[in-house]
Amino acid sequence: MRFPAGRLAVFMLALFVAFGAFAVYRYREPLPPLTVTQLLPESSVPVAAASAVPWPRSGAAALAVDRIGLIGSNGDDRMRPIASVTKMMTAYVVLKGHPLRPGERGPEVRITAEDIRNYNRHLAMDNSVVPVAEGQLLSQYDLMQALLIASGNNIADLLARWDAGTIEAFVMKMNAEAAAFGMTKTRYADTNGTSAQSMSTASDQLVLAQTLMTNPVFAEIVGRRQAQIPGAGTIMTTNVSLGRAGIVGVKTGWTEEAGGCLVFAANVTVDGRPVTLFGAVIGESDRPNAFSSSERLATAVAAGLRFTKVLPASTPVLNLESGWGSDAQAVAAADVEALVWPGMAASTQVELLLPSAVPIQAGAEVGRVVVSYGAQRVSVPLKAQARLDGPGLGWRVLR
Repeated sequence: MRFPAGRLAVFMLALFVAFGAFAVYRYREPLPPLTVTQLLPESSVPVAAASAVPWPRSGAAALAVDRIGLIGSNGDDRMRPIASVTKMMTAYVVLKGHPLRPGERGPEVRITAEDIRNYNRHLAMDNSVVPVAEGQLLSQYDLMQALLIASGNNIADLLARWDAGTIEAFVMKMNAEAAAFGMTKTRYADTNGTSAQSMSTASDQLVLAQTLMTNPVFAEIVGRRQAQIPGAGTIMTTNVSLGRAGIVGVKTGWTEEAGGCLVFAANVTVDGRPVTLFGAVIGESDRPNAFSSSERLATAVAAGLRFTKVLPASTPVLNLESGWGSDAQAVAAADVEALVWPGMAASTQVELLLPSAVPIQAGAEVGRVVVSYGAQRVSVPLKAQARLDGPGLGWRVLR
C-alpha cells in the first residue's frame, strides 16, 4: 500500500516534530548529580611514631599542650590526695569573685584574731605558713602572693573567710567550680590541701591549670621566685623547678598522704615558635622526685613537638565523576600546618559546595576540607584541579 506523497510528507513532519519535542524534553531534563568520592580517610595515620615519654615510676601524671590538648597520661586515674595543689582552686575562686588586673593591689584585708588562731594552729602542725599580725592590713595581691609563692596554709583559710564568710561556704564554691569545669574526679574538703580528702587526678588538675595561666595576674605571681610581704618580709617560692626546662609555674604540694606533687606550665620554643605545655605529677615518692620528674617531662615534650604540614596544598581530596565521562579531582587550595605530637592522628571532614551547573571551571571552589588535630581546627577551600565539562548534545538526548 502506497501513501500519497502529501500524506507521507505530513507523517514525516509529524515524526520530526515529535522527535524534536522528545529531544528538547530530554535536553531539558536535569542532569544526574555528580558522584563524589572522598579520597582522604576521616582519620589519617599518625604523623610520626609515638615518642617515648619518661613517665614517673610512682603516682600519676598527665601532659597537655596548648593548641593540641591532652597528649598523654600515666598511672591509674583514681582520685588521690593533692596536698597544696588544692590552692590552685582556692586562687581561682578568689580571683573569680575579686578580679585583679595587672598592676592592681586590690582591696585591703584586715587580719583578725581568728586569723591569728588559725596561723598558730597550722604552725603547731608544722604546716607551711606566712606570718600575720592581728589588725594588720594586707592587700589582696599580697595575700595571693603569700598563698601561691610561699604556699601559706593559713593564708588559704584567711582568703576563704574573706570571700565567703566561712571556710565551709568557700569549699562549697570550690566544688561547684570543679563541677562546672567538668572535673568529675575532683573533690575538695578544705582550702589548702592539708586534708587527705581533698582529692583529684592529674588530668583534672591540668584543666584548671590551663585556665588559671590565662589570667595574667595569676601567671605573674606563680612565675616569681620571691616576693616582699609587709610584716612577713621576703617569702620564697616552694617551686624549685621554676626556671628549669622552661617551667614558669604553677603549684607544688606535699603531704605524707599525697606524696610529692607539682602541676607545672612551661614555655618552650618549637621550630622557632613559642609553645606552652602543661603537666601534672601527683603521688610521687617525695618532693625532689616530683620536681625532677616534671623537668624530665617538660624537656621530653618540648623535644617531641614540631610544626608540620598535616595536609599539603594540592593534595587530592575528592574525585568528581559525571555520568557522561567528564571527571575532575578537587585538591586542597593551601597547606594545613599544625603543631603535632608524635603518635597522634589528624582527622578530616569535607563540606561540599558544588556549583549548581556545569561546566565547573578549573580552580572553582567546590567545597572545603576541615582538618582537626587536637584542639586545632583549620578549614581550607577545595578547588577543581581541571575543568569538568558538561555533556554534549548527543549524550543529553540519547542518555
